[in-house]
Amino acid sequence: MRFCPRTAPDGIFPAPVIPVCRGINYPGRKIPNSICMDGPLGQIRRYAGSELGRAGSHGMDHTERVFSLCRTIGEREQANLQILLPAALLHDIARPREKETGLAHETEGARMAAEFLGSIGYDAAIIPAIAAAIRSHRFSTDQEPEGLEAKILSDADKLDAMGAVGIARTFIRAGEHGGGIDDAVAHFHDKLLKLADCMYTSTGRQIAHERRGVLVAFLKELKQEHDPGAGESRDSREIHNLLVLIPGMDIQNIFRRIHEAPLDPQTGIRITRIIGDEHFSLFAAEIAPQTKLRPHYHESGIEIYQILEGTGTMKTGRQENGTTVWSEEFPVTKGDCFTIDEGMVHQLANPGTQPLSAAFVCPPSHLGDDRFFIL
Repeated sequence: MRFCPRTAPDGIFPAPVIPVCRGINYPGRKIPNSICMDGPLGQIRRYAGSELGRAGSHGMDHTERVFSLCRTIGEREQANLQILLPAALLHDIARPREKETGLAHETEGARMAAEFLGSIGYDAAIIPAIAAAIRSHRFSTDQEPEGLEAKILSDADKLDAMGAVGIARTFIRAGEHGGGIDDAVAHFHDKLLKLADCMYTSTGRQIAHERRGVLVAFLKELKQEHDPGAGESRDSREIHNLLVLIPGMDIQNIFRRIHEAPLDPQTGIRITRIIGDEHFSLFAAEIAPQTKLRPHYHESGIEIYQILEGTGTMKTGRQENGTTVWSEEFPVTKGDCFTIDEGMVHQLANPGTQPLSAAFVCPPSHLGDDRFFIL
């Protein structure tokens, strides 16, 4: 993990651990502790707290968690923290006014944020980007976030509605609206279980996948403990009906996962595990035009391939006395399936002008300690 390399004036860097602020190391300099709380970001945090209050499903504690998530995701995605972190602290400042006046908090909050930031002399050139991120962060808004920082704020706000914290906030929310367990469980289905598919960043999707698992596990446990009898109330029967809807499988889109996959430094291609367990898993890979895998083999287990898109060649052979003896090379195209036996040296290549993508099933060790490259 590293910080965004953008240069920023003193006084804008946030506390990496909430609520304590510590000094932050940057190449060639150290930002002192006092700047974090007494500079512009400290002013922004105090203003947000004065508008929000500490507790509640959308209180300052929620804002601090979103801030922390934005920092984590922003560092990994190399976002502009001068835009992202003030937006995180200010994204919900108009929640109380929304309750009082009916004004959409994302719109009113963007206006309030721009006004406040201008009053403390924050960089006028980036205030519009901060306001835009706040304006588009809400789950129910029709406005798509534009720009990396806006997308990260949207992801972080949704992530705080997932996992163990999301469960706690859901029941707080139900209580705030005079509801009970049935209202909380309904909110899981209306919103929370859908959030993992609404992420914009790769880091956000990774965190969301883990937190969604916590939601599903909780619902399964609640279902096991809740078994309404014939004399139970209507609310109890409603809870039971909702719990029947718990998702039972993890569905992944292979093309989206390929697109999101990082480059494998050993092979020079995009490769990702889609689904499976420690014994057998489905993987997918994309090979750029004029690129080939390094030839390699596996000592244990077969691989089953299917070409998803594009055309290429597969070259196979054997190791004999430390030397690779190639036996055949055959063309492969979309829809082709084939098996690579254990011990078989193989090399998938894309000599064409379009990307070549393939799915393959194998033991996960084939991408770990049972992968032997040929020089």
